[in-house]
Amino acid sequence: TDPAERSAAIRAALDRLRSLTGGVGDELITWESRLLEARCHRLKGDHQAARVKLQQSAENWPAALRSARLAEEVRLLLATDQAHIAAERLLEWRDAAGYLPGELSLLNLQILAAMWRFAWDHQQKSQADILMEQMQKETDRAQREVGGIWAWRCQVFFSLMQQTTKYGPEVAEKVQSAQSAYQAGQFDRAASLYREIADWAADQSRSELASEMMFTAGSVLLQKGDFAAAKQTFREGTDKFTTTRRAADCHLMWVWCLGKEYERAPTKSNREAYTSALDEHLEQYASRSTAGDAQLMYAQFQENRLQYTVALDHYHAVPTDHVKATVADLGAIRCYEKSLKLNPENENGKQMLKRLEAGQTADRKEKEMD
Repeated sequence: TDPAERSAAIRAALDRLRSLTGGVGDELITWESRLLEARCHRLKGDHQAARVKLQQSAENWPAALRSARLAEEVRLLLATDQAHIAAERLLEWRDAAGYLPGELSLLNLQILAAMWRFAWDHQQKSQADILMEQMQKETDRAQREVGGIWAWRCQVFFSLMQQTTKYGPEVAEKVQSAQSAYQAGQFDRAASLYREIADWAADQSRSELASEMMFTAGSVLLQKGDFAAAKQTFREGTDKFTTTRRAADCHLMWVWCLGKEYERAPTKSNREAYTSALDEHLEQYASRSTAGDAQLMYAQFQENRLQYTVALDHYHAVPTDHVKATVADLGAIRCYEKSLKLNPENENGKQMLKRLEAGQTADRKEKEMD
């Protein structure tokens, strides 16, 4: 976004919000407007005005907005290089509530990242390693306690941080610039910067790094919701760096984007493009773990089309040691149940259903014992 246009948009938003923040004190929209006004001041760079707005009647903020208010306070503290105070605020919340909700979990990672950058810049390697381990633990905790889109965003953020340490000092600054753009919500700029790193790495004959950066650029575009641009980026990553470790991942995500296009517009051409891409992946990457993901995607696609017999073939093709093997088994159970409703006399189907259900019961008991 052009800086002048951005400033004008923020000023316009503040003008609108001022008419709302003076409303009835106990109205939720009044508090929501105050929160948005604080955010606008922060984005404008007027940190003092943002701080004042957040501190107004701090003890009276409605419960529904306290998490959002804390999130904005933490962003303000990060913007003013006070990561240690931001960490204390989140620790107080976790001690009181027992966990960090989605947005606060992501901000917690951003705080640790800010601390990591300080240690990195001051060549405190042991401290930086400890902070990276802590980020891994917090990312895993988000998967367990939060789930959904925020857990996924935490995972994406942690993956971006890992890249900073993975590829050495000559790339670290470039990656940090891209990551800063990502943290600021500037997804197009972040993706563009990752593409620039990929181009630079390709010129340096560092294909693995180039492939990794293409995959990351595509992932950022996915988070933005730009499936068309992400699809193109993933495909380029596949075609340009065919022998890299990330080639299969890029190809799978290209397939996934085609699947999203079919979901949005279930036309014959989109269906054929998606199934052709799945077939291509299973042929080219049969020995890679992504083949199991492709089989699962194929199975779910066929199940949604009520093609239960075809879906079962794909569900059964997911390796038993695959990370999503349980998802595949549950999908197979659904297909057998639906098939038996159509053909109650299918004895083979009955036996397979019993076997799968018995396996799921045994897995649950084993987890309970663990």
